[in-house]
Amino acid sequence: MTDLERASLLHIVAETPARLKAALKGVPKKLLLWSPGPGKWSILEIVAHMRDMERDAYLTRYRRILAEDNPTLPDLDGDVLAIRDDYRSMKLPELLRDWLKARKECLRLLKSVKGSRWERTGTHETAGPLSMDDLLRRHAMGNDQAHLGQIEGIKKRAAALEALEASSKTLAELTKKLDDGVLRRKSAPEKWSAMEVVCHLRDVEKLWADRIVKAALPTGRSSTRSTSKLWSRGTVTTPRTWAWLSRSSPAFERTAWVCSGPCPRASGSGWGFIPNAARSRSSASRRS
Repeated sequence: MTDLERASLLHIVAETPARLKAALKGVPKKLLLWSPGPGKWSILEIVAHMRDMERDAYLTRYRRILAEDNPTLPDLDGDVLAIRDDYRSMKLPELLRDWLKARKECLRLLKSVKGSRWERTGTHETAGPLSMDDLLRRHAMGNDQAHLGQIEGIKKRAAALEALEASSKTLAELTKKLDDGVLRRKSAPEKWSAMEVVCHLRDVEKLWADRIVKAALPTGRSSTRSTSKLWSRGTVTTPRTWAWLSRSSPAFERTAWVCSGPCPRASGSGWGFIPNAARSRSSASRRS
């Protein structure tokens, strides 16, 4: 590894405390515990994992490689630790305090390494031989960059789901006081009426529901029957569809547009807007 590359990796490790603090600023407790998908960690669990890896993996391994001749470095199973130590019950301030303490120790140690000492090695239980340079690269890229990216990804997905929920509520507010004549009125012959816009939104929502079901079904089989079932109930919020995106949090439930008949362009039927927020959320709220 060149001196320039090593300096770049050391910079990442040194900057992570400030970046992690910024990433967690203003994150509510509900979002800290929100999981973006089956088997995926929440932000709180990611931080707990980072604390354990900093203390029990990187700091310990750096010390052993520098003090011992080719030590054996045990593998640490993050999933096992998360279950055994119940990461979800931990307190964020305590995790950050312990992580930062270990990070400062790592930085102090890394700054003391000079010359050929970067070439000292240990043998990882599953990854094989690792030099100090190799371990630094894993630390900066496989740990810091990867987990900061996970945290930002969770925040973006949660924000997108909130926006989806808000859009249905906004539509309900915009249309609930409009009478039938206003809903069907066109501003120009070539323009859609409000009723036609709502029906279009309904049809597009059905399209997305079908795509989500297809993506969620493990066999990849046709989902026409599944999607029809969901829409016959006026909702796409089930463990097989939006639960794959929103997981257990009712705050991110999607609401759906449901017309009570065909599009008014073809007939004069009435329509109804049924927000799923008024429906039972028990299945969507269940952690799978």
